[in-house]
Amino acid sequence: MNRNKSIVRIGVIILALVLATVIFFNGLPISKVIGVYDIKPVKDMISYGLDLTGGVYVVLQADESGGQIEDDTLDKAIAIIRTRIDSLGLNEPSITKQGSNRIRISIPDIEDESAAIEIIGKTAQLEFVAPDGTIILTGEHVKNAEYASYYNSTYGTYSPSVKLTLTDEGKEIFSEATAKYINQTISIKLDGEVLKTPTVSAQITDGISYITGLDSQEEATQLAILIKAGALPVSFSVVQTQTIGPTLGQDSLEKGLIGGVVGFCLILLFMLIFYKLPGLAADIALVIYVVMMMFVLALFKVTLTLPGIAGIVLSIGMAVDANIIIYQRIREEIQNGKTVMYALNSGYSRALTSVLDANITTLIAGYALFLFGSGTIRGFALTLMIGVLLSMFTSIFVTKRILKNVIAIKGEASPSFFGVKETAVKRSFNLNVSKNFKIYLILPCIVILAGLISFFIRGLNLGIDFMGGTIMQIELGQQFDTEDIRQITDLYDENADITYAGENNTQVIITSRIDFNDELKAEILSKFEEKYNLTDDALLSLDTTSAVVGKDLQKQAFLASLVAIVCLLIYITIRFEFLFGVATILALLHDLLIVLSIYSIFQIYVTSNFIAAMLTILGYSINATIVVFDRVREERKKLGMNEYAKTIDVSVNKSLSRTLHTTITTLLTMVAMYIFGVDSIRRFILPMMIGFICGTYSSLFVAGPLWYLFKKNSKPRKKIKRA
Repeated sequence: MNRNKSIVRIGVIILALVLATVIFFNGLPISKVIGVYDIKPVKDMISYGLDLTGGVYVVLQADESGGQIEDDTLDKAIAIIRTRIDSLGLNEPSITKQGSNRIRISIPDIEDESAAIEIIGKTAQLEFVAPDGTIILTGEHVKNAEYASYYNSTYGTYSPSVKLTLTDEGKEIFSEATAKYINQTISIKLDGEVLKTPTVSAQITDGISYITGLDSQEEATQLAILIKAGALPVSFSVVQTQTIGPTLGQDSLEKGLIGGVVGFCLILLFMLIFYKLPGLAADIALVIYVVMMMFVLALFKVTLTLPGIAGIVLSIGMAVDANIIIYQRIREEIQNGKTVMYALNSGYSRALTSVLDANITTLIAGYALFLFGSGTIRGFALTLMIGVLLSMFTSIFVTKRILKNVIAIKGEASPSFFGVKETAVKRSFNLNVSKNFKIYLILPCIVILAGLISFFIRGLNLGIDFMGGTIMQIELGQQFDTEDIRQITDLYDENADITYAGENNTQVIITSRIDFNDELKAEILSKFEEKYNLTDDALLSLDTTSAVVGKDLQKQAFLASLVAIVCLLIYITIRFEFLFGVATILALLHDLLIVLSIYSIFQIYVTSNFIAAMLTILGYSINATIVVFDRVREERKKLGMNEYAKTIDVSVNKSLSRTLHTTITTLLTMVAMYIFGVDSIRRFILPMMIGFICGTYSSLFVAGPLWYLFKKNSKPRKKIKRA
């Protein structure tokens, strides 16, 4: 390559990256210069979930007593709910179908969440009922409904009311009915509840009617919104609500970002120290990857949540992993006496199949999770798939171009630039996996057995996401004694859990298996306000969940994982062999069972985000195991197809450095997020850290030994003698 052109290319890449990074963080006010719209900082262009910003999250479940709910019924209900929310003037609500009978609603930056929940879930079936019970009119005959100040001529007073203007058809029907039922009452009902029973004194021909007897203008306005938007086609019940205060949401976002940035910087430093020049190229590619990832999230309006962040963390780990696989191959070529440029091309070529197989299996798992999952699972899967695709591009194409241009500038780079000393003795690990495989398999079996015993005796410490109930997080503004808290909570639930939260333990988290209604929650909060003189924003979060939601979440996660496992088994069988696939799935089950065992033994609190964490473990474990088996496939060709013991020993030893380095770089980000994050992030990151350590162990000392055990005990094929 031409040296001068390479200098220009590297300069352009660095300049473009610096400019993109500056715009990435600060935006660009170009409207003042060229008269078009400004480019906002990417953080202001990304849509964030309520767990990162605050707001109200509601899940409505349709009443299926009348039969299965059709898709168009839910679509109609969504349209009506959207109209109601828009009438309240709320910001950018997200309303989507969840499964076949639920609607999920997210409303950011809302102040009066109870009013919003009341208005969006109310069926609002308006009926005018004759004295004999016959329905005269319904809400479909109402052309317009609006707040009006009604003048009572008898008392000479004004009162809040809803003015109803009927359609032409409704006007005609109402005119006939009022003529028929003079001196009788016509009841006006909403969802079967009588709002008014006026006596007809004269025929009404103008199609105007008033609903009076309302307590306030706010009540009249909300009722008008309900009637005008129309009645929901079926009845809905609220099965889950989550209210996250803006303080807690912003705190989660800010501290999560701090932890992510610190972890990312540690990864850059690690790669630079251990991989020298290729590490620098990988660092540049990782920065490009992050910029591209944030741009894609902003461009396609992907809502970023805590599970989504898990997907990004995993994809960053895989981006680093791909570079580590490639660089290990390059080092091997240099140690075998090849020139740097030859080693570069050969290293990328030899590592390509391993990188592709590892990432394709992750994409298969991600797609299955996205297709069959919902909510938390889909958010994780989407960011994971986007991240994997971008990481493959940067690790395979970007780093190679950067390295080639840098080598061209140097003329012929010294092996030391790749972390290889010219006079150093070639070193390798010497673990005897085939000899000690029983020890490697027995150790995790002991932990799993202890976990199973604990599980059958005590089970898991499941949160309200799975069991149903209520959880409140309140900022008291001072340190407290749990016994003082129980003086309030014992009035409602003597079995409620009380835990500390916040940096200075000034926050209390109250967890109850009882599904508190709105009045009860307001009453409890009122008692805390009296005792601790709370501020207006003291309620940080409030979750209420029906047990049916948790059961469905578990079913969806199980189905999505099962489909992913079947698809992976098919792919691995095609690309490798069936026993590779079986060993991979068993290693995956090992990781999941170990994490579940630890959570059961130590009774660690399990929330819905635990599922996303487990899915992250699934993605990493598969990726790591495939890399080892790619080595096995390669070494079998060199050592002989029946040299199982030697093959597994060599493959694991050659993969050990790569696996450890990948785990360390990914854990750096997780540890940083755990240290700097809030409690919700820590509960989310903890199972991921445990799982990544288990995944590292299983990819080296479970999957490989299992394959060796299967092959060792399998019957050799009989050779057919030819005549």
